[in-house]
Parts: sequence; structure tokens; C-alpha cells
Amino acid sequence: MLIPPPHRNIPSFNHVYCMFSFSILEDTALDVPELRLGSKTDSMETCAFLAQQIERCQGEHGLCRALSNSWYPTRLLEIPPLGNALAFRLIETAEQDLQTSAPATYAILSHCWGGKLPLRLLSHNQHTYKTSIAVISTPRLYLDAAKVVFDLGLRYIWKDSLCIIQDSVQDWRQESALMGQIYQNSVFNIEAVSANDCSVSLFASRDAFLLLPNEISVPLKGKDVRLVWIQRDDLY
Repeated sequence: MLIPPPHRNIPSFNHVYCMFSFSILEDTALDVPELRLGSKTDSMETCAFLAQQIERCQGEHGLCRALSNSWYPTRLLEIPPLGNALAFRLIETAEQDLQTSAPATYAILSHCWGGKLPLRLLSHNQHTYKTSIAVISTPRLYLDAAKVVFDLGLRYIWKDSLCIIQDSVQDWRQESALMGQIYQNSVFNIEAVSANDCSVSLFASRDAFLLLPNEISVPLKGKDVRLVWIQRDDLY
């Protein structure tokens, strides 16, 4: 919903007009403790909020519940426990028994390639990447995405530049034909919309106070004034 500015002169500053997108929360929100997401997007509170939203999505959305847990892309990046000397390891899913892995689900990282793409899967380094991709050579954005995925309980992530052989026309043709299934069967997609390339951090600082629901009075025609809670949609 948009609140448009008035098309007339404002005689005083008794009212402040603004334009932004917001949601009207259910009345039950009045009994819910204040939403706390932290002043940075990698906070524990933000992670807990994301986990809650994923659980809600999988529990309430019929299409999400119907997604296959047995289909995987040709390749995935495995995330070892944090603190390990390795950032990722490339796996061929056909060579792995992912059904015995817990959890055997994956997320996707999407971002603007920009002018910096230090890591690419090529024909000559495919075997090396199956052994390890060292932290020292892994871009900051990828490490941050690995943290998000790991903190949310997943072990695998799909990234086009590292899961499609970039110098193979045949592999590009094969994998591009599967793109719809790759996105459809992922648990979630991390979109680094503020990143110009992979050298920057996925996370950012923010004013957490702006994320809290706000109470406003709404006069209804022929009825008493109603108190509702609104929350901005563009600050997460």
C-alpha cells in the first residue's frame, strides 16, 4: 500500500506525509513481543527471523511442501563446519548419497558478477575444486553466503559460476536447460542486490528501530477510530 503525498500546499507541520510500502499486521500482533532483528543483517536475531519465515513457508505454502527433496542440480558446493580451513568443496551430486545427508537441501546465491569474478569453475580446475576451495581465495560475498546457509542448517549452496563449467558450451547448454528446476527445488535464494561484485560483504548495518511495528489511528467512516499496526516492507 502506498500513502501518496497531498496535491495541495501544507499549511503547517502538524502532519508528515511520506510514501513507502507497508503491511497492516493482524490484530494478534498486539500481543506479540517486539520484533528484534539487530542493527546488522548478520545478527543472531535476523537469523532466527529467517529460520522462522522458512519454517512458516514450508508449513503453510502448499507448493513449498510439494517440492521434491530427491532432486538436486548436477553440482553443488558443500559447506564444511565453520572454522575449517576450507570454504567450499565442489561435489557431483550423482556421485554422492545425498539421501543420507542431513539436511540434504540447498540454497542459491545470486549476485551481479561485475568486473570481479576471481573464482570460476573451468575444465582444468574441476578436479581441484572437488578436493577443496581454500578460504584465502574465496570472495567475501561467498563466505558471507556460506555463513547464512550454514547458520540456517543447510550444507549445500548452488552458485552458477562455480557449478557450471564456464568454458564448456556443452555444459552450459545442459545446465541452463535445468535452471528452472534448480531454482524451484532450492530452499531459498540469497539475492545480494546491493553488491556490485563478489568482493563486498553480503551484510549491512541498519537502524533496527525502523523495523519495529508502529501503531497508528485510522478513522473509519461511520465507525470509531481503529488502532492498527503497520510495518514497512522495504527494510529487511
